[in-house]
Amino acid sequence: MRKGDDMKYGMLREGFTTRSLMGILYVVLVLLPTNIYYMLTTGSNLSVAAPIISLIFFLELFKFSEKPLTKQEAFIIYAIASEAVMGSVALALMGNLYFRSSPMAEYFGISDIIPDWWAPSPNSPAVRYRTFFHGDWLFPILVLFSAWTLGKVIDFSLATYLYHQFVEIEKLPFPLANVSAETVLSLTSPQPSKKRVFTITSIIGIVYGIVVYALPLATDYRVSVIPVPFYDLTHYIEDVMPGASLGISTDLVSYTFAFFMPHSFIVFLTASSFFTYFIANNILVQNGLFPLYMKGMGLGEIYTWSYISYWMGPIIGFSIAIALSQIVFYRRYILSAVREFTSKKETPGEELVRSRLGMYAFFTSTTLASLLAWALTGFNPYYLLLIFSVSVVWSFLFSHLQGRALAEYGFGFEIPYFVPVIMYLSGARSPKLWFVQTAGFTVYTGGVGVLQQLKVATLCETKPRSYIKAWFFTWFLGAIMGILFLQVFWTMAPIPSSAYPASMINFPVQAAEQYLLISAVTGVGGSGIISLNIENLATGFVIGVLVSVMAVIFKLSPSLVGVGLLAGTRTWISTAMAFAMSIIVAKLLERRMGKTWWEENRFVMVAGIYAGIGLSIGLGVIALFLKKAIISPYY
Repeated sequence: MRKGDDMKYGMLREGFTTRSLMGILYVVLVLLPTNIYYMLTTGSNLSVAAPIISLIFFLELFKFSEKPLTKQEAFIIYAIASEAVMGSVALALMGNLYFRSSPMAEYFGISDIIPDWWAPSPNSPAVRYRTFFHGDWLFPILVLFSAWTLGKVIDFSLATYLYHQFVEIEKLPFPLANVSAETVLSLTSPQPSKKRVFTITSIIGIVYGIVVYALPLATDYRVSVIPVPFYDLTHYIEDVMPGASLGISTDLVSYTFAFFMPHSFIVFLTASSFFTYFIANNILVQNGLFPLYMKGMGLGEIYTWSYISYWMGPIIGFSIAIALSQIVFYRRYILSAVREFTSKKETPGEELVRSRLGMYAFFTSTTLASLLAWALTGFNPYYLLLIFSVSVVWSFLFSHLQGRALAEYGFGFEIPYFVPVIMYLSGARSPKLWFVQTAGFTVYTGGVGVLQQLKVATLCETKPRSYIKAWFFTWFLGAIMGILFLQVFWTMAPIPSSAYPASMINFPVQAAEQYLLISAVTGVGGSGIISLNIENLATGFVIGVLVSVMAVIFKLSPSLVGVGLLAGTRTWISTAMAFAMSIIVAKLLERRMGKTWWEENRFVMVAGIYAGIGLSIGLGVIALFLKKAIISPYY
């Protein structure tokens, strides 16, 4: 256990300073527009590269000053960069506009039901002149920005409660948080032995990253030595096992998960993924339960469309059962956390994560978000009950489920399309309700990621309040600047268009997926391709209950078994197999280097590989931009 685990709040230091603010501004003003362009042209993003690029740049910048960057300031730059670089609000607005104006919306019979607060009409001057600076954008921007801001407050308030339970009461290990902390600490105040390990693994990550990521980027993907993110073997087995998927992960990080993740958890995860996407998918095709399957589909397509065709109901039912079982099994900790969280008297100078303010913020924000969504649907009383129950009850349940997975096993995952299934089963299938999923009618689980960063903050001896202040500053600045930067790219060429190649693929695919779902849930368009029914949901729920009961009978952790199996259903088979192989790698290294060395350096090795790959991706993007700036596209 690191020093920060037992540290008193009074011993933590401030990290949100003028110098860390400079780092945030660098990310927002330099890396944000770079990443927006990168996503539109390649389909990838700099969320992995941005933290390490920013951190190394500012460490070197202040290295020769009288006061080098502290680990607290380094943590703020590192932790904020991955979020600040995404431009989520701007890209969501553009995605909504494409969803409404695409010819596919007319084809599916959906164009007439899309409200003006979602996106301007295709006939609007704002669309014709490609500008956000028009009155028709005022309502969509206001609604989305307000709803997402309330969502961020909800995420942070949930994170403060989960922090109190998982960190202060249960004292769970947070293995992935140790990896992030080691990245910051190895670069700011390294121990000599760990510095050597970090350097060696960083070089390995850089070399591998240059071959796999940077070289294709710099050559406009003309030279691709190793396919990303996996080598797809599905076409070798499609004649024998149609619907099954198989592949080999080419993500080096996937082969390090056993360095920090419990091996028993990996076994359950791998078994679940293999059964779902190799064995069961073939059974679905043979029985006509995978109607979207077509010969020639790759691993990623089979993963996505099998979930939408069939697995959505059973997996959501299974996840509900596992979430409820977690609440029952860990009720003593939960009740203790609630009692302490609500009754504890605050003292001057005490950190926000020990404050009752989080509880008040959660209920206030969920109420306001629910009322916003309710108003946009036309004030149907039944809708208010449904919206509020999802934003409060299910947000709490799923945040508990996913937070424990991250805190115990270092694995984060999501359960998509829960709200559409709830709409379908509840009978509330109005298109108006569908569209407010971006405006208050949603399950808030973003607090799980915040929880992780709060834990990293204490490992880096940083006040959690520093991270919270820095994050909200970045959220507002990044949202505004993201819209301005995207406006520049939109002025240069339509989005999607050949000027931004990835947008011509990603926008139509994502929209088609949503058209099929809205048709299945609301009945508009009547495609009938996707089938939602109570039987599938109930089957998954019953299996989840049986799994939890069997785990208790055999004296296994219900969290280990239930969460492990659930996580496997949301993991590519190529990634799951890489996780399994990482166990062999970890065992060999532990035997070769010795148990003591292994325990001291396993997190450092992963941190070094992460850092090296992130840096190589950044170098590849720089090379790509230099090439485009220097070499004329007409030659």
